[in-house]
Amino acid sequence: MVIAVALVCNLLWSLSYVFQKEASLVLPVALIVAIRFLLGALAMLPVLWFLRGDIYRESLGSIRPRGILGAVSIGFFCYFLSPGFQLYGIQEGRASSAGILVVTEPVFGLVLAWLFLGEVITRRVLFGLLFILSGVMILSGVLQSGRFLGGELVPNLIILTSIFLESLQGPISKKTMVSMHPFLMAFIAYLSGGVLALLWCFSVGQFPFEIKADFPWSAIFYLAFICTTTAYSLWYWVLKRMPLSKAVLFIYVQPVSASVFAWLWLGETLKATDILGGIFILLGILVAQGIGHNRQSSVSS
Repeated sequence: MVIAVALVCNLLWSLSYVFQKEASLVLPVALIVAIRFLLGALAMLPVLWFLRGDIYRESLGSIRPRGILGAVSIGFFCYFLSPGFQLYGIQEGRASSAGILVVTEPVFGLVLAWLFLGEVITRRVLFGLLFILSGVMILSGVLQSGRFLGGELVPNLIILTSIFLESLQGPISKKTMVSMHPFLMAFIAYLSGGVLALLWCFSVGQFPFEIKADFPWSAIFYLAFICTTTAYSLWYWVLKRMPLSKAVLFIYVQPVSASVFAWLWLGETLKATDILGGIFILLGILVAQGIGHNRQSSVSS
């Protein structure tokens, strides 16, 4: 059941890059972030009410300021800064690039799991990640002759920054959920990120805004209710029941499905570097299947 939910979450996320691209053509980045997470938080209210008994037992009896700080930190890093960088990178680059570059999140997640959660990383995993990083370098345009800072490298680096920020939610959420229900933590995180983005919109004159005929209703609906309220909330449920070093492997589902969705919806094409980079990434995934998740604070030799 947990594995099935993890797969569904990543399939839903892979389509989000297409809708982020669509929304960014009409609305400012910060405004998309604000609307998405405020609506996502609003949609969580019925869920919190329905599960109020479980939430009370897991949270209210032992909730501490440290837990609230953890949830707010997730909102700041993952639902304010990260989507802002991600949307800007997608706006300047390709939606399929974001879906492919997301394979770097497990790299960040594994390192953070080792540093902060004591989960072990084996030599086999490191060897697999070497293949994955090689594929990412190819996809980012680093190996294009004479174009180190050309092509799509700059927007891809912006997307990579957003992915690193998002990977912080793994260790923070694992520690926060010790004394807080996953869905309550998600609600606080969505609300924090949405409010911060809304304040930013006020400061730069992007709010209030006029709803025009080309308002991306479908994109906002998907990002708020499917990608956020559904996928992110269920992902915390998964993290509650699975080691972080094991859970991050499911993120590898996204690159292939994101490229297919981008081709279907946006007409984006696959480049030769996409195919070559994808081969390296797939090899890395096969090699890295032996990820260990024992709680040991070391890298095995």
